[in-house]
Amino acid sequence: MKAWDSTLNTMKDDKHYKSDAFAAIHESADALHKIGAINKKTMRGFDEACLTPMPTQISRALPK
Repeated sequence: MKAWDSTLNTMKDDKHYKSDAFAAIHESADALHKIGAINKKTMRGFDEACLTPMPTQISRALPK
């Protein structure tokens, strides 16, 4: 998910990757997903593999 960074007037990526290598892999998969080369289910697999889990406190506070 991207958030607006008003100090730079740009969009900021809020994703937290396990490493720089996982960031590169995920960004490539995201580009493939955006053009329709991989489906949502496959993209979720990349999310699980590449992104750090959300802290429990935050996930409980999110509306369902």
